[in-house]
Amino acid sequence: DRGDFEVTAATVDALFDQLLPHYASELALPGKARLHGQVRNEALTAIPAMFTMLREAGMTVTGAEKGFEKDLELMLRAPGDDRSKDLRHTVTIVGYRDLDAQDATGPVVVDMKYSMSRRRFPELVAAGRALQLATYAWSVTNGDGDTLPLASVTSAYFELKFARFASTDARLSDIESNGPDLGTLWERAVAGIEHALSQIAFEGLVRDEANSLILRTRDETDGGAKEIVERVAGAADMVGRFLPVEGYKYLDYGIITGIEADLS
Repeated sequence: DRGDFEVTAATVDALFDQLLPHYASELALPGKARLHGQVRNEALTAIPAMFTMLREAGMTVTGAEKGFEKDLELMLRAPGDDRSKDLRHTVTIVGYRDLDAQDATGPVVVDMKYSMSRRRFPELVAAGRALQLATYAWSVTNGDGDTLPLASVTSAYFELKFARFASTDARLSDIESNGPDLGTLWERAVAGIEHALSQIAFEGLVRDEANSLILRTRDETDGGAKEIVERVAGAADMVGRFLPVEGYKYLDYGIITGIEADLS
């Protein structure tokens, strides 16, 4: 019975070096011995704790690194009122869910993270902006005629650094949501994609939102930049779209377009 399966520190220790080349090969590089040891020690604590917390919450692990491939139907809307010019467009979403589980009410999806920040993932969850979790939830509900609403899927980040879950499910975490549920977040994300692709298809317009934010915030204080980013994200929310502003500094557009490149 997988519901009674127990993962011990000894189990993790035995598998760590075996799985390292696949999941974190950089830790085996010269000069990484200290970090290698640190991550190993954290894994010996965090991974058994994760399985224990899931089991105590009544959740049975059913799979790891589970691949999915699902079609997403989009509607690209032409300018004006003539809807006969609209185009249907299908994209295929491909990925892997870190951990699948099941409880008495339905599916559970877990994304495992390693970050030095104590605030990043709890804040994403609390604000209803955890798009990766919404995507995972969509991948287990929108297929084979399954009409289970996204909001009914239990979702969580598990932070390996701190051996804790970030979730709005009280069995896993004490985070209180002050944002949209997964279903609303997913709807806004799809609307945002449709809007961007519609502009490309009908107007030939590509908006570089990341560079735009970099330009608007680069001379601001941290507080001023945060206010600008929140205002831009809020404007998208107000029209029913999601704009993933959290990662705007870390995209490749700055290098590709030269704004961050060394042009000397």
